[in-house]
This record gives sequence, structure tokens and C-alpha cells, in this order.
Amino acid sequence: MKKKSFVIFLISLIILGGIAYYGYTILNAFQATVDNSISGTDLASGNKIEQKVPGEIMFLMAGIDENSDEEAKGSMARTDTLMLIKANYNTGEVNIISVPRDTRVKINGQTHKMNSAHAYGGMPLTIKTIRTMLGIDLDYYMAVDFDAVKGIIDAIGGVEVNSPHRIQIPEINIDIPEGKTKLNGEEALEFVRHRNGFSNGDLGRVENQQNFLRDLSRQLLSPKNIFKLPKIAKVYEENVVTNIPGDTMKEFLMHAYKFSPDKIKTQTLPGRPTTWKESPISYYVLNKQATLELVDEVFSRYKIAE
Repeated sequence: MKKKSFVIFLISLIILGGIAYYGYTILNAFQATVDNSISGTDLASGNKIEQKVPGEIMFLMAGIDENSDEEAKGSMARTDTLMLIKANYNTGEVNIISVPRDTRVKINGQTHKMNSAHAYGGMPLTIKTIRTMLGIDLDYYMAVDFDAVKGIIDAIGGVEVNSPHRIQIPEINIDIPEGKTKLNGEEALEFVRHRNGFSNGDLGRVENQQNFLRDLSRQLLSPKNIFKLPKIAKVYEENVVTNIPGDTMKEFLMHAYKFSPDKIKTQTLPGRPTTWKESPISYYVLNKQATLELVDEVFSRYKIAE
């Protein structure tokens, strides 16, 4: 074998070994965090938790800010971020639909904000509420403690983002300039938590989180980060809980190379912020017709038969 060919062969072997090690490590991390406590009937009568559509996966990603000063710690914490994610293994297309935290819903017959569902009944009630609201057969979830953001960003040496405006939090020495900048883990955590300064309120924060997720995905998929993935797997294991079975996650990971940031489409459930009756509390009220159209467009194969 020629020297040049041998070098190429050796490099290829190292890369493939890294990918294999990553896959093994991350899969073990996923399996270590699988929640088997939720049954299909916890979500709906006669329901079975399973992969509903061959060749793709759909799940709810819930960001839980356990350390927020506004919320109680532990299982009673509210969800700060809710995103429905659908990934197609054949096309590599990923749809992300954000559910605003202030969305007005009925929980046990009472009017509440969507983020209250987790406080009242954990992930089962959160999933059940979204199933009822949108009429989709949602089974899987991935609950992410916001500390995972900090850990992942530090593991890859920072993340480059485009900040929509300057973010200053003097009490913890955070000063993020407007425009393109590189954030460390602590800065990134405050960047996705940040609520002030958006002209369209929480919708601006939702859009900012969507853009952040796209930027992070682009940098996570960079070849230079392949040998940092065991560190990322450790962060995942410590900060994520999911009910996605190991075999289903394995299939997802096998197709992960197809999911480029250019194929990620982000949207938000259509609606408007408003107050409710005589209450000063602001809710996000869905536009029923536009929401139905969005569900038909993205989740047509997951619709629950009436």
C-alpha cells in the first residue's frame, strides 16, 4: 500500500472509530435516561406508546428551567420551552413547531397557561394537553433541564449566534452584544432564557430559541466536534429524561447525518397574545383555523380520528 493511501486509510479508520464510539456512547446515554413509567393509557384510552409512522419520529421537546427563580424546583417546575419535533429519515427534513408557554388551555376543566400542565401532572399531563389541543397522536417526549444547554456549549467550546439585541444582566456579569458573537455555556443559558427586549413579547423569545437551536445544530454536526461527543453524551445523561425506546433512538441516530440545519423548518403555533375576561393575566390564544391548517400540513399522518 502506498504511503499516501495508507495515511488516508488510517484517517478514515480513526474517523469511523470515532463515529462508532460516539454512537455507542450516546446510545448508552439515551438508554440510561429512558422513562418507562408512562403507559399509553396514561395519555388516552386504548392508546399504545409506539412509533406511529414508519421512517420518521415525532416527539415533544420540553425545556424545564429547574433553576429559575420564578418556579419551584423539582417535578413541580413549569415548562419554559415546548417544541414539537418531527424528523423524516428518508428526506432528512426536520419540522420544529413551537408551542408558546402562555398558550391558553383547559387543564382539569380550568383555564391555565400551557406551561402549567407540567406543574400539575408532569410530562403525562403535558403530553395529554397537547394531544387534546391539537388532535395529534403524540406519545414521545424528551425533557431537557436547561443546565444541559450550559454543559453542551462548554463541551464544544462555545456557540456562535446572532443576538437580536444587546442582553445585559449586571448581577451575574452577563453582557451579550447585538449581532454575531460567541457565547460560553453560562451566556448561552441566559441567551435562551432571556425574555426582555423583544418587540413581540414571548413570540420573539420563541423565535430566538428556534434560531439558537438551528445554530447549535449546525455546530454540533461539525466534524471537529466528533471527539467531543462523549462529553456531550455525559451532559445528556445527567440532564435529559425521555420515553423514546432504545431501538427507536438507535434508528434515529443512524439517520442523524441526514439532518442538516438547512433542512430544519421552524414555525410557531399561530395566534395572538391577549388578556382573558376580567383577568389581568396575559394568554396566547391560538387561531383555530390557522392552527388546524398547520396541523394538516405538518402532522397529517398523526391526526387522531374523530
